[in-house]
Amino acid sequence: MIYFDRIEVVNILSPDSVYDMVKNYTADYDRTLIFNKVHHELNQFCSVHNLQEVYINLFDQIDENLKTALQRDLIIMAPGLFIQAVRVTKPKIPETIRRNYEMIEAEKTKLLIAEQKQKVVEKDAETDRKKALIDAEKVAQVAKIQYTQKILEQESLKKMSYIEDEMHFSREKMKADGEYYSKLKLAEANK
Repeated sequence: MIYFDRIEVVNILSPDSVYDMVKNYTADYDRTLIFNKVHHELNQFCSVHNLQEVYINLFDQIDENLKTALQRDLIIMAPGLFIQAVRVTKPKIPETIRRNYEMIEAEKTKLLIAEQKQKVVEKDAETDRKKALIDAEKVAQVAKIQYTQKILEQESLKKMSYIEDEMHFSREKMKADGEYYSKLKLAEANK
């Protein structure tokens, strides 16, 4: 059902272990100790994970898991032989399943795009709401300033009217006092 087209394992044999390695496992030591175990370790990995995990979710971890599993055995069986790197190509799966995954990925992409559009619309609405709030606050501040100006203007007019009334009262009183004084003097003169 699932097929890995290519698996590369890069290994290093320390110089002081060469003699023992060739003596115990022949010059083809890496085939016996590494390459023959790759199939087994991949089967182990695939047996505990479903196709979705192997093909998509955990594919990026297969290399490291395989390297760790191989190195774990080498520490015991072949000290001095180290796994440098493991590279696994994307597995091949049946065409119908691959198309289904591609359709699922396309739908996920559409969903992500729709979510991003929704976030943009929400941000735009939030921005518009904040602008409207700022504009309303400006209008309210202007109205408050104008109201305060009108009150100050009314108070100023009231004070001016009071002052004018006081001045008019003072003039009328002076005029009345002057007439009274004139009539008083005229009355005294007529006596």
